[in-house]
Amino acid sequence: MPKWPRAAQRYIENFLGGTAAEQVAVDPIFLQAHVKQLEFAEVVDTSVGPMHEIHALLGFDQQAQDHFREQWRNVLVADRLQKTAPPPRWESWPWSAWPLCG
Repeated sequence: MPKWPRAAQRYIENFLGGTAAEQVAVDPIFLQAHVKQLEFAEVVDTSVGPMHEIHALLGFDQQAQDHFREQWRNVLVADRLQKTAPPPRWESWPWSAWPLCG
C-alpha cells in the first residue's frame, strides 16, 4: 500500500488543522488523479536482498486545496446540523400524502 495517502493526511493536518486530518476522507482516486505528479521506483540493496521502493511527488495545487477545504466545510456543517437540528416529529409527518400510508 502506498504511503502517499498518509502524506496527504499530514498535509491536511498542516493545511486545515489537526482535527481535520482525522475527519476529512482522503480518496485515493482523487489523489491519483489530482495530487500525485510523479512516481518512480528505486532498487535498494539490503542484507536480505534487493528491495523495490516506490516514491511519489505530490503537488497540492489550488484545486486540491479547494477540494480538501470543501470537504472540511461539509464535515463542519454536518456536525453543526446534527447538534442544532431538532429530531423529526413523526407524528406531524404528512403520512396521508404517501399513497401507501393513506
